[in-house]
Amino acid sequence: MATITSSQYQAALSYALNIKSGSLSLSKAIDQLVVDVALGAGSAKDYLVVLSAMLEGHVYKRTIKIDAYNYYFKQFSHTLSVVDFAKVIHATELHLDYYSTLGRGNQLTVRSLVDSYKAKLTLPVTEVIYPDDVPPQPTGFTEGALKQVTINAYERDPKARKACIAKFGAICQVCDFDFEKTYGAIGKGFIHVHHKVDLATIHRQDL
Repeated sequence: MATITSSQYQAALSYALNIKSGSLSLSKAIDQLVVDVALGAGSAKDYLVVLSAMLEGHVYKRTIKIDAYNYYFKQFSHTLSVVDFAKVIHATELHLDYYSTLGRGNQLTVRSLVDSYKAKLTLPVTEVIYPDDVPPQPTGFTEGALKQVTINAYERDPKARKACIAKFGAICQVCDFDFEKTYGAIGKGFIHVHHKVDLATIHRQDL
């Protein structure tokens, strides 16, 4: 069996995105991959089926190169929304669960890759507060005027976040939003923790 090259598995991604958009059928995408990058028909089908399943959040039962996983996850993490990228991760976890039932190993490298990206999805986010007061604007037209923009950033403590999730679970105690209940299995474990006390006023209050 011929080794899949980086140019071949990279090309497969663009065809998979065209399949998802509806602009190309699976059979035509396979034919074009064979012609454009000399990928075997069987391998072309495998990669396109795997990528399509990732984008839809479904289980897939074919394996691909770890180099391809690294490339796809990097591209998806930069181009997809958090919810859509969570589908990619969920589909890969389903694949790993399926693969382990076959008794052929746990694909530890892929699991490690999945875990690293899951951790990135739950990193605390710095909250930015913009000044609410805007001074009165002069009438008429003014070109080239100088204005000053001030931004205050209030950092979050990851330890406080972990303690909150450990005590209450992945359900916000302020807005009662549950990602898993709203989005299904792909939302399991995801949460945006709100504060009962506005971060912009925390430095002026006792918690």
